[in-house]
Amino acid sequence: MYAAQNTARNTLLTVLVLLALGTVMLLTNRWFTFMDDEIAMLLDATIPAQQTIHSFTNGTGLHRHPPLYDLLLAGWLRLSGGRVSLLRVPAITFYLLGLWFSVQAAGLVAGAAASRAALWIGVVFPYGFHFGRIAGWYSFSFFTLALLTFAYLWLEAKPAWGRWVLLVVACELAVYTNYFLAVLIGFLALDFWIRHRGDAKRVAAAGATVVVVLLGFVPLLHALVFRVFADQGILRPVYSAVATMFFCGYNLYTLFVSESVAPWFWYFSIPALSAIAFCSVLVLRHGPPAARRLFLIFLACTLVMTLLNLINTKRLLFLSPWLLISLAAMLGSVTRPGIRKGAILALSLVAAIGWFGILSRRYYAAPRLIEPWEPVAEQAAGEVKRGAVVIGNNPSFFFYLTDAMRSPSGIGASDFVGSYPVWLKHPQLFDPIQWLQAGQVYGPTTLLVKGATDEAYWGSTAATEAALDENCHLDGVEREMADTGFAWKQRWFASARQPAWRIEVRTYQCAGGNESAARTNN
Repeated sequence: MYAAQNTARNTLLTVLVLLALGTVMLLTNRWFTFMDDEIAMLLDATIPAQQTIHSFTNGTGLHRHPPLYDLLLAGWLRLSGGRVSLLRVPAITFYLLGLWFSVQAAGLVAGAAASRAALWIGVVFPYGFHFGRIAGWYSFSFFTLALLTFAYLWLEAKPAWGRWVLLVVACELAVYTNYFLAVLIGFLALDFWIRHRGDAKRVAAAGATVVVVLLGFVPLLHALVFRVFADQGILRPVYSAVATMFFCGYNLYTLFVSESVAPWFWYFSIPALSAIAFCSVLVLRHGPPAARRLFLIFLACTLVMTLLNLINTKRLLFLSPWLLISLAAMLGSVTRPGIRKGAILALSLVAAIGWFGILSRRYYAAPRLIEPWEPVAEQAAGEVKRGAVVIGNNPSFFFYLTDAMRSPSGIGASDFVGSYPVWLKHPQLFDPIQWLQAGQVYGPTTLLVKGATDEAYWGSTAATEAALDENCHLDGVEREMADTGFAWKQRWFASARQPAWRIEVRTYQCAGGNESAARTNN
């Protein structure tokens, strides 16, 4: 009776804490800017479902990940009416579900103490607070790996048909969400085979599971092969070997601390790195065997993603359940009070540094989530209504500009149905490529809005700026948010072409020319 009451109490506590975390994440959404990857995935979700499915079934696909989350997000856009304030709700929901299953999985590894540790680590996890809200596949992949891990450990604890079915379903969800999750399934299958290779019945069951998962993946196989050979980014060395290893280390650092405190602020990063190293050693020395295996596989996957040129700070979210479970299991199984207190203190230090960066907003390594595009877009929208031409190279700018401008007839001001200047058209709004192709359309006032952007716009942005400098009078330049790590990035990652300022608005006065082409009736 007491055990049942205690279990119910722990379940209720977990639910209440996760609901509180979700509420805080929803209330703080306006703290964090919609960024380029997020907007690209939202735009993909506006494509009709039939078209999305067709692109994968005919073997071309749309991007580097399978279509499951795109279809779910498309359904949410229609269900919610595309209201901008609700765009991140599915991501936050799946992030919370992922934390729930991470808590349950930690309990299976090291008992109730590990479950409690996983809950509180998940709540104060600064990296998850940032990227768990991103309206894309990241949170859903986090959820599927947490569910997959729980199902695997649950089946290990007590083999049963129902638990096996849950594992198969979790595997299918994983491979239809993220191609790389198939690699993680392979790691789990290898782990299972190594520990049970003497048990013919269990080996046969594992083999049957792999076959079922592969058969379910067959419809996507052609699209995966096409992506691998068509995507020049995979296996393409971007940086030197040393810089690549630095980048791998930076991503691991960010997974613990978040992007809110850059590693070049040494007075923060050195204590954080020391605490991270201390906790990693504790997992390997004092964690239970399952936690050590998950942690080592997590590190191996990070290295593989680095070598394949697939790694970045956003994509590490889907691997983080294994990090959270490993750390929680270590805390739940350490018996020596001194070591346990040291581990708690180290993790608290890392979290405190990350949260100090979030609240101060002064030390970000990659400030894309706090770039003030919304006020910049509101000012640009006012200029457009006065007849100005606006050229921009950043998706976040156009996302907020679309929201700030009057929407197409019949669509509410807060409905998301795409953004300028590609999904929606306006005669005064261009990206640099469009502007050059249109024959250089000038308004009486012409704004060039520059930000950190995809390499596809590097050349066209420079050509647009050169044309405006030659044909118009530069009236003023406004810059926002200097990149504190610009010198460091130029030294080690010059090919990334990160700008010294995250936002630059160049205002030109253009006499004569084809300014009449820019005028519309407002």
